[in-house]
Amino acid sequence: MPIRAWEIETVFSHPEYELVKAEIRDYLEDGSSRGLYWCGKCDVPLLTPRCYRCHSSGRRFIADAKPVFVEERHLLEEICGRELPDNLYTSRSRLYYSGRLLLSLTTSGGRIIVTRDHTDSLLKESAIHSNGSVSLESVIAANRPVLRFLEQQAIDSIVEVTRKYPGRKPVVSFSGGKDSAVVAHLVARAVGATEPVSLFFADTTLEHPETNSYVTQFAEYYGLPITIKQASSDFFQMCEQLEPPSRIMRWCCTVFKANPLNTFLHEQEGVLSFDGIRRVESNRRRNYERISGNKKTLSQLVFRPILDWSSLAVWIYIFAYGIPYNPAYDKGYARVGCIICPFSTDFNDFLTRKHYPEKVQMWESTLIRYFRTKYADKFDPELAEDWLRQGLWKKRKPHHENHQAAIRAATCPSLGEYAYHLDFPLDIEFLEYLKPLGRLTFINETGFFRIANEQGFCISGMLGDGLLTVSLGDSDTKRNIHILERQVKKAMNCVKCGACVGMCPTRAIRVEPGVSFALDERQCTNCLSCVRSDFTHYGCVALSYKRERNWIEEA
Repeated sequence: MPIRAWEIETVFSHPEYELVKAEIRDYLEDGSSRGLYWCGKCDVPLLTPRCYRCHSSGRRFIADAKPVFVEERHLLEEICGRELPDNLYTSRSRLYYSGRLLLSLTTSGGRIIVTRDHTDSLLKESAIHSNGSVSLESVIAANRPVLRFLEQQAIDSIVEVTRKYPGRKPVVSFSGGKDSAVVAHLVARAVGATEPVSLFFADTTLEHPETNSYVTQFAEYYGLPITIKQASSDFFQMCEQLEPPSRIMRWCCTVFKANPLNTFLHEQEGVLSFDGIRRVESNRRRNYERISGNKKTLSQLVFRPILDWSSLAVWIYIFAYGIPYNPAYDKGYARVGCIICPFSTDFNDFLTRKHYPEKVQMWESTLIRYFRTKYADKFDPELAEDWLRQGLWKKRKPHHENHQAAIRAATCPSLGEYAYHLDFPLDIEFLEYLKPLGRLTFINETGFFRIANEQGFCISGMLGDGLLTVSLGDSDTKRNIHILERQVKKAMNCVKCGACVGMCPTRAIRVEPGVSFALDERQCTNCLSCVRSDFTHYGCVALSYKRERNWIEEA
């Protein structure tokens, strides 16, 4: 039976910690001086300018880095055609040894090429000035007070936020990556003895093969309950309905991450979610708040305890505590998530092609079919191959074909009366999309219905017919026409992805992926959160990314 995380005594005790705490805080809070340093005496990387092993000052190194693992080093040796030393660090396709650039790598056409090579001169020089082999303990010792400061700061903030929101259950959004592993460890240490901490993992179905077994083993190691939810939609079928995702068309995150989370949150009374997002991961995340809501899930409150940690700090902390990490990192992946991702680096793509060729083949077949359809009149297999190898599919913009499926006619504009002629018969499910606009009532057994609100806005029609009539009453004509037409377009194009589920503050929307959409009028307050333009223009997957969309034309 493993020792629970909150029963482990801290490994970051240091006799001078109280004396240097202010020094560490001042450095970490000064954004202009952030970055890594290198201690020439101990030959180790530093999180701050001072080495707490030999007490000397280090020289400027690079912004951030991660250690090179044994399996990763063997692969790099295969690429370079030579043996490489231990104690390597990597950042942005560059390898560093003894704090200096050793090799620069670049990806071209799916191959890794060495563009700068200082191996011979650097290894020769280091052999002359060698301090002996560098142990992992030396790296930890050189940074021990800094790690203790970061740890204590994170634990204090976790304790504070859980006390501030006592009615919310602490749940770690566990992705299977290194950052969420550290956050799970910290949350367990901070409140695990008094609070029922649990893990939540959204299985995107595109995970590394190692990830699924790792997340269950991690939960068992710490003795924490874990909930695993999987999106019901099939990724490759969604690619056919919509378009393959790109950096602009990020529907996959909504469907395969946010939607399983929404399902989980709807089963809970209240959740305080902890995640491992860090500022240095991307420019977009640089401006994240430490605590915030989730724009895709209104009921989620998110806290980020390691928002200001560097990648190196995360890795040294993992080594110091022996926190289990995903074995996919041993292969050289800087980040572990979906195998197929438009934000994946060229080096990650190279690794995926090498280690998971069957996954790559399935994905490239999907892309080729899309490429062939979009450019049917001028499809060139060689051009398509280049498009794949160079990663140009990641930069695509939406490609839509709008098909007229409804016509709006103004029957009496002065009175705010309009008619919509649809090229399909109205059915019960279509009315579900109109319920947020007002209360649904059936006038008689013939199927005649009305949807109306207290402001005089009224929609009427008959099931099996293709005509909708609208009376706006005294309401804002332009605004209500836009609201109505957004919902009609949504109904005509819905792919049942469930993106709108998380936008409902009262949990009134229910979606069975790929099958049905329903709204519970007893819970709906007609707040229009699922209808507002900032959601339907960007969050509604079908309206934003569907390849062939049904649209409304004006008569």
